Amino acid sequence: VAAMEVWLWRVVTTVLLSLPTFVSIRSVPKLLIVLAAITGLPVVAFILVGMTRVQPAVWFESRHGKPVSFGKLVNVLFWNLEGWDCISTCSALCAEPMEKTVPRGLFAALGLTSTQYLLV
Repeated sequence: VAAMEVWLWRVVTTVLLSLPTFVSIRSVPKLLIVLAAITGLPVVAFILVGMTRVQPAVWFESRHGKPVSFGKLVNVLFWNLEGWDCISTCSALCAEPMEKTVPRGLFAALGLTSTQYLLV
């Protein structure tokens, strides 16, 4: 029964998130902005709460006195940057994608992502 409920929840969520595309392709960019703002709110909350608990002395410490594995750190950072390839899908919805919109969006996303990594 639990597996069926999970499956049904996924179907309902998929249909609800796909509904704007079926209704009108013009509503998708506005919806994406709203969804980005909603998903960004928890990140902002974590940053604000975390700023009160910063302890720079422990940034490069590891468990049990072992040295920091920078290979794992870089692997996690690059894994978290996955998704940049979605630009090809989104650029079809943009006016002047290659001239203005995509480069501006990439630089803005790079700045926001870098700032988020530094703050979180």
